[in-house]
Amino acid sequence: MENQFQIVGHKLCPYVQRVVILAMEKEIPFSRVDIELHDKPPWLLKLSPAGKVPILIVDDEKVLFESNVICEYLDIMSNDSNDSIDSKPSLHPKGTFAKARLLAWGEFGTDILNSIAKIIYQDLTRESFEETIIAIRNRLKIVEQEHSGAKYFAGESFHLIDIIYATLFRYFEVLELVTKENILADLPRLSRWSRELAERRSVQRAVPENYHELLREFIGDKESYLSSAFCRVL
Repeated sequence: MENQFQIVGHKLCPYVQRVVILAMEKEIPFSRVDIELHDKPPWLLKLSPAGKVPILIVDDEKVLFESNVICEYLDIMSNDSNDSIDSKPSLHPKGTFAKARLLAWGEFGTDILNSIAKIIYQDLTRESFEETIIAIRNRLKIVEQEHSGAKYFAGESFHLIDIIYATLFRYFEVLELVTKENILADLPRLSRWSRELAERRSVQRAVPENYHELLREFIGDKESYLSSAFCRVL
């Protein structure tokens, strides 16, 4: 009998996107329930101690939280030869060191994502906003040097690290409405990589078709400099 998987998430959450993209890449059937972060249902804390998404519910009774854990579980499950999921290649590279290296650079991507969150929630002045943009650009320059120069980060094969960066690259279209410049300017490898990821079907389907409109509305409700800047440019 096949396992039943349900992903509890939020329409815009990049960590939910990671799980959804991986599940689609591995052709794992799942259902999805999205909640509102400003009005979390009472049952959420019973499933996720920190009250965060994503959550994976397996067979209506087993629960996992934290996106990295869920991604690892689904990747391993679909690599095994069992009756629940058809076997698919791992989204980690072969070799212990190669896998560890990409995990490390994936964490570096999460640090960049945390800086984007700082812009959305915490940067209250233009000065702090611009400082964080500079910090993001400096980190991206480092990633540019580590990128393989091929289709994806580590070559021609799509890996979990590509999923991580796909979820942060899609913020840039909205941020650039305020910065008035291409955040990936002078970063040719990342520019090509970003375009490749944006064209991948799983990346496109992980968010609603009106994602950028929803993201602008979401940011507009905050008290950050970015939110007030949107009022002037939109």
